[in-house]
Amino acid sequence: MKVIALSGSTRPNGNTSLLLRAVLKELEQRHIETEEIPLFDKTIHSCKGCFACRGKGYCVCDGDDFNGCYQKLLESDGILLGSPVYSADVSGIMKLFLERAGVVA
Repeated sequence: MKVIALSGSTRPNGNTSLLLRAVLKELEQRHIETEEIPLFDKTIHSCKGCFACRGKGYCVCDGDDFNGCYQKLLESDGILLGSPVYSADVSGIMKLFLERAGVVA
């Protein structure tokens, strides 16, 4: 079993990452493989709305880090999403990722 934690924080060691790591540590103690994917150092472009990816499982507008991160999520058994709250919403990088993931799925 593998669980991926996607961190939408812009701070690599901020509260969001600390909380995700605490959960991952508990899972690791139960012999569950884990991986944290911090988005702060990734380039994720906005969805172009072309819908050419529909049903393919990947975005045809390659050229950023989205497909690599999304593929890891597809290969996992569980997903944790963590994001600080900015203006009553998730961070911008998390929103970009989720928008594209929703179209590709």
